[in-house]
Amino acid sequence: MNLRPLRVVVTGLEAGLEAGGSYAVLCRAHGSHPPAHLTWHLGTHDDWVLLQGTQERAHGMVSESHLSLTVTRDHHDSVLSCTATNPNQPLYSLTNASRLYVTCY
Repeated sequence: MNLRPLRVVVTGLEAGLEAGGSYAVLCRAHGSHPPAHLTWHLGTHDDWVLLQGTQERAHGMVSESHLSLTVTRDHHDSVLSCTATNPNQPLYSLTNASRLYVTCY
């Protein structure tokens, strides 16, 4: 049985982001069977970059990926997204996207 991801949650961006700071970001996907494959993207509408996260855990119907993100002033107003995709059904995908607000001191 193939089930689509039901929820994708990204944590680690709750606090304000400062240029030059490094942040541990976690993506957790629930509901997919088999466990979802997770991919990270960062960018703007016309310029997306695939980021390398680590697929730490896939137990039952939960997948996790950790991303170490070093923020620069150029990341201000960019979008960081994590997409969960059922590996057997690529159309079964769900994305969580967050706009980055970077402060420069």
